[in-house]
Amino acid sequence: MKRNYILGLDIGITSVGYGIIDYETRDVIDAGVRLFKEANVENNEGRRSKRGTRRLKRRRRHRLQRVKKLLFDNNLLTDDSELSGINPYETRVKGLSQELSKEELSVALLHLAKRRGVHNVNEVDEDTGNELSTKEQISRNSKILEEKYVAELQLERLKINGEVRGAANRFKTSDYVKEAKQLLKVQKTYHQFDRLFIDTYLDLLEARRTYYEGPGEGSPFGWKDIKEWYEMLMGHCTYFPDELRSVKHSYNADLYNALNDLNNLVIARDENEKLEYYEKFEIIENVFKQKKKPTLKQIAKEILVNEEDIKGYRVTSTGKPEFTNFKIYHDIKGITSRNEILENANLLNQIAEILTIYQSSEDIQEELEKLYSELTQEEMEQISKLTGYTGTHRLSLKAINLILDELWHTSDNQMTIFNRLRLVPKKVDLSQQKRIPTTLVDDFILSPVVKRSFIQSIKVINAIIKKYGLPSDIIIELARENNSKDAQKFINEMQKRNRQTNERIEEIVRKNR
Repeated sequence: MKRNYILGLDIGITSVGYGIIDYETRDVIDAGVRLFKEANVENNEGRRSKRGTRRLKRRRRHRLQRVKKLLFDNNLLTDDSELSGINPYETRVKGLSQELSKEELSVALLHLAKRRGVHNVNEVDEDTGNELSTKEQISRNSKILEEKYVAELQLERLKINGEVRGAANRFKTSDYVKEAKQLLKVQKTYHQFDRLFIDTYLDLLEARRTYYEGPGEGSPFGWKDIKEWYEMLMGHCTYFPDELRSVKHSYNADLYNALNDLNNLVIARDENEKLEYYEKFEIIENVFKQKKKPTLKQIAKEILVNEEDIKGYRVTSTGKPEFTNFKIYHDIKGITSRNEILENANLLNQIAEILTIYQSSEDIQEELEKLYSELTQEEMEQISKLTGYTGTHRLSLKAINLILDELWHTSDNQMTIFNRLRLVPKKVDLSQQKRIPTTLVDDFILSPVVKRSFIQSIKVINAIIKKYGLPSDIIIELARENNSKDAQKFINEMQKRNRQTNERIEEIVRKNR
């Protein structure tokens, strides 16, 4: 049945409601709702935890295999070696001051490599109820370890409590490394192994694969180039689909956002209610580049008006005026005051991209050294320690650079300029298809919650098109909440406001009785 109709959609986080109205008569033709479970990311927590445990066990097995190979290659371990029956705690303590047999040394080194402590305390700290947190327990153990090694403390607890493992058995990796160095120093006088053996073992004991390195060689999910991997996640420009998005904190992206903010302002004054070029220039130079967090008061002072005279600014969730922060500019300004660096927009863009893509200081320094810049070695070292660079802008630098001049010299905002330049967001050609493919959503950078809602909405639209044909118009209402937690928060806040209103009404009624 083909009809001329308007389709209305109400897309929520667990439902898609639809209503179909006759285009001419405005009669309701059909209405309904499609319900589905929320794609709550918290539901993945259990699977993520188990996957993490499997990964840790797999890497531990691999680490122990590499230690065994090292011991075999240095004739400390053979196929005939008998390691069972040797108490690892007693052996480790003994090895700190006395000679160990090859079997005992192998047991001690394997035991150290099996459980090697916590590398980053802040990343694993947790709420353990009545027990001390990991950070607190490690701090307590660190004081004891000022006078003894981990093995000595563990053996002492084993004799007193009959056990070692538990909440109290939390040590830093550096504590185990300290013990291993002393053990190898003493045993080197009794066994024939060189400095290479010691360095290789300590590297196995300390080395950890960080998340941004990705899976190791041989994994089907591994990657060889960090930049190539990150670019896969960046997404593409709204107006130039072949261009990658700019990183969020590039200098030009900040300038674009700031100018767009300024062009949206309306000033109550006798002359032009919009900012002139020279005013925007002064605000950027004297406010945005001088203050890490620009304020409405500072902007008003710069153009000689009162705060109350300015409208059109963005506001925070608490209703306070909000303006763009020039993060990369101020971070670099804290390192160097040289104009050849600070006024080089392309260089600042490149630095911001490197800081966003690469995570370790070593990788960042290596990439900075590849730039044709006047950065000194000391400046590069300081830059490599900067943090807080994540995310992307919705536009590419190509699109941003295209309209920067327009933003400077006109009072138009970004959308007006893009429309004037006849630039439109990427459109998907579905003219040759009878249905909207749900696979389109796969290319969108969306949260699991939003992605599921989009897919379910497409299914509803396809079913309606199949029954009634193509609609004349589609009107969409979207959910304000990102997930059920947001929805619950909204309800709680509304109930709180209603409760306060009711209390005031009751108080007024009581006073007027």
